[in-house]
Amino acid sequence: MIISSKERFALIQENDNEEEKSLFEMLEIFAKSPLNKCELILIEGYKNEFIKKLEVFRFDIGKPFLYPNDQNIFAIASDEKIEAPIPSLDINNISDICELLMKNSKKQLYK
Repeated sequence: MIISSKERFALIQENDNEEEKSLFEMLEIFAKSPLNKCELILIEGYKNEFIKKLEVFRFDIGKPFLYPNDQNIFAIASDEKIEAPIPSLDINNISDICELLMKNSKKQLYK
């Protein structure tokens, strides 16, 4: 399925495989025209991949932090102020989050 307007389009495609595509299989799709015009790809999920990550943490969910056990997490965005050995951002301050992501996108975000 394709949703289109004069400014952008979105492509939804059925996955013919029984398994979810790996992150790197998905990135190969984005490397092909016309999707290769992407300058930055934000990825949600793929927690077990060895890529740099921003942890999004909400206290109300009641799950533990991921950063102590994942050396690839370079910062945390949270709904409450936290003390951590890595940068911590207010989850509602989009401009600070964007600034950090853009700063880190200029560095190598994968191993």
